[in-house]
Amino acid sequence: MINWKSSVIGGLINFIITLFLSIVCFPLFFLGPIIGGITTIYFSSISYDAIKEGAMSGIIGGLLIGILIIFGISSISILIGILSSTIVSMSTFGVFMGIIISIMFIIVSAVLGMIGSLIAEKYMN
Repeated sequence: MINWKSSVIGGLINFIITLFLSIVCFPLFFLGPIIGGITTIYFSSISYDAIKEGAMSGIIGGLLIGILIIFGISSISILIGILSSTIVSMSTFGVFMGIIISIMFIIVSAVLGMIGSLIAEKYMN
């Protein structure tokens, strides 16, 4: 059973920290899902299953970042398509690449969220 309140809070913290660190110093973006997993376990009064809760916070944060990536890449590719008058092929390519990048980011974020939740479970209990 997953504590959804703590998983959503951890996912939002994951999203905010990852977005901030991606802008400020890109190589540190992986700290967002780890900190999100830690805060998920911290806000969960009873840890039912730390791996599932950490993975869920990583997936929620990864989905939010993925939505930004899809909209960002597709809007940039549409602007490029308008300038080069091949709007259909460029916008389709942009959405396709945005979806591929988003899926990869969701997987990475889920794994790092699991790692963060395991770290929190080991040192908090």
